[in-house]
Amino acid sequence: MEVRVRKTGAETIVQIRGSIRIDVARRLRNDLLEASQGVTRLVIDLSGVDYTDSSGLATLLECMKRLEKARGTMVLTGVQHQVMEIFKIAQLEQIFDIESSSNGNAASA
Repeated sequence: MEVRVRKTGAETIVQIRGSIRIDVARRLRNDLLEASQGVTRLVIDLSGVDYTDSSGLATLLECMKRLEKARGTMVLTGVQHQVMEIFKIAQLEQIFDIESSSNGNAASA
C-alpha cells in the first residue's frame, strides 16, 4: 500500500494505492491521523484501492469520527466498484460522504 499526502490550505488530499489489509491498517491509521491534523476537510482518494478488509473500514471510520469531533469533514472519492460492494455489505455507504469521482465533481453516492 502506498499513501501520498498533499495539503492545500485547510484541505488535505490523501491518495491511497493498493490493498488495505490488516497488515497495513496501523500505518494507514497513523498516516491519516497525521494528515488530518489542523485541516477542516480531508479528501481520501481511493481510486487506486482494489480491496479493503474490515480493518481498513474501521480505520476510515475512526478517522471520520475524529474529524467530525474536531468539526472537520472527510470525503471519500474514486471508490472502485469492488470496494463499494464491501462498503455496502458492511452497510457503511450511507455513513461516509462518498463522491463518485476523484475530482470531487460528482454528487455523493
